Formats: sequence, structure tokens, C-alpha cells
Amino acid sequence: MALTGTPPSAAPDRAPPGRNWDDRGVSNPGVIALLGPTASGKSDLAARLARWLGRRGLPAEIVNADSMLVYRGMDIGTAKPSPQVRAEIPHHVIDVADISQKASVAWFQRLARGAIADCRARGVQPIVVGGSALYLRAILDRFDFPGGDPALRSRLEAELAEVGPAVLHERLGSLDPAAAAAIEPGNGRRIVRALEVVTTTGSFRARLPAPEYALDHVVQLGLELPRDRLDERVAARAEAMWRAGLADEVRRIGWGDDHPAGAGTSSEGVVEVARRGHLRVIADIAAPTR
Repeated sequence: MALTGTPPSAAPDRAPPGRNWDDRGVSNPGVIALLGPTASGKSDLAARLARWLGRRGLPAEIVNADSMLVYRGMDIGTAKPSPQVRAEIPHHVIDVADISQKASVAWFQRLARGAIADCRARGVQPIVVGGSALYLRAILDRFDFPGGDPALRSRLEAELAEVGPAVLHERLGSLDPAAAAAIEPGNGRRIVRALEVVTTTGSFRARLPAPEYALDHVVQLGLELPRDRLDERVAARAEAMWRAGLADEVRRIGWGDDHPAGAGTSSEGVVEVARRGHLRVIADIAAPTR
């Protein structure tokens, strides 16, 4: 389903579509998931929905599905919900990792599904909010992750740094041609992961599985806004981040490529990508106008 037109922050306080809920009360529908592009208003709508449900007798809590909100100290640049909102409405899978901690989708999946199960066991409505399609699908769908071999991975990463991805991609082609064909020869991180899995299990699935819910009674709500309105909201968010102290936040994080969460082929390289993106923004804004 899709909510179109009026952004959630200005929308009337009404029940979401797809359920026969009214002022007499609500019953637990299972799992509600809100998805949509950056700055479409997912977090605001989740908070409004949690309050609406609470007023009708069903307590609700929010389960984060954004991979970057797990990191402590990365608050402004990730548009993390404010401390005030989080004090009012319990949020899960936020601020659970240091920026130096290795993370993975499988780890994230365990945390989020654990939070959902805990909510439902307590009679609380979980509202899943975020993030990329991969993380949402990992939470909601049948999505299994093969085990790993950290020692093998370390050796492959060292080899990648020494000889480059092309050599490893050729090796992958000899072991699993289908996996190699589905991975770009320059994508060292995925090549290392594929070699690790092929070596330990005998095969590697390079494409996402077909969608099939792993959880029961899932309601997904997709937020849609006209492109020009969404552009305005993105620009307003960027300006608000800058005024809130984005530059100081990035400087406070301030680690370089020698930090354990620096760039490379390991899973935490996504944090380095975000850091470099923030630094590029700062450099662009600080550059003298010609």
C-alpha cells in the first residue's frame, strides 16, 4: 500500500489504511512496517502512529531498520530520532554499537527480530521503520545468512589488499561460475564474502531470495511524495543538520583509515562511507565561492 500526497507531518490524525480500526479500540495486527525514501517522514509517521495506537489501548514501540542508527555518536548525520521522542516512545536497535564495532545484516536481523518478538510477547505493537530494502527484507522475509569463517575471511581480505579483486574474482569463477557472473569484478567486499561462503559451504547465492514473509500478519505502508516536494524536504533536512552541528559531529567522530571501522572490505566499511560523505559535504560547503 502507499500513502501519497500530504506529508505525514501535516496529515490528519487518522488510522492507517488496510485495517478496520476505529475509536472503540484496536487489536494487534502483527507487525507494521513503514518504508519510503529519505526525508519522506517515516520516523515522524511512526511516532504519530504509536501515539494513535496508544490512545486506543494498544501500546506501540518502534523497531529501527536503518543500518546507520545502530551507531552511538552518529546522531545528526543519520537523522536519529530525538532523545525526547525516544523517551516518550521506546525505540529498539538504536545506539547499540560503537563505530569501531563490526556489524552485519545477520547481526542486525537477530537484534530486530528479537525486539519484535519481545514486543509481541508483551502485547505491544511493533512498528518497524527504515531503512534500506535489504535490511527491511532481512527483518520481515525468509532471509537466511550462511555462516562464516573469520580466519578465512581475514586471509582473503589480506590477499585482496595485496593482489586486488580481479585475481580473487577469477578464482571465484573457477569455484562457482554463477556466483562470479553475478558479482562485479571490482567489488572486492562481495568477492571475499562469496569465496568465504563457497569455501565453507560449497555454494554462494549472489541474488536476493524471492520475497516471502518470515513473520505473520505483516502490514507494509509505503510513503510516496511528489519528487519536487521530496527534494524540498531533503534540502531542508540537510540545512537543519548543518545548523544542528553536523560538522562538529563528524570532527568528533574524526577517525581515519587506520581506525578499526575504516574503509576496506570488512562489513563496517559502510560507516567509513558515511563519514567520507559527511566530510565531502563539509568541504563543499566550506570551499570559497568562485
